[in-house]
Amino acid sequence: GHVIGPVVAENDADAIAVIRHHVATHEGQFLRLDTPVEAGAFATFLSQSGLAVFDTVLAMSRPGKGGAVVVPGPNLYGLASHALG
Repeated sequence: GHVIGPVVAENDADAIAVIRHHVATHEGQFLRLDTPVEAGAFATFLSQSGLAVFDTVLAMSRPGKGGAVVVPGPNLYGLASHALG
């Protein structure tokens, strides 16, 4: 199979633009993207592309940095891999 990541983007639309080609190229094949994002346009795109939620991941961060909340500026949409974090 294939893994998409890391994915860092300013917003959902940019993150979708970054991965759209990879998702289309691997249609019908095993494809994995480990993401802390559970809602919004990015999550909807993943679901509509056939990338079903199998499990959720926890993106660890330093105290005070927050969780998977999208804030202005670059955000983490896809981990390098679950094994690497």
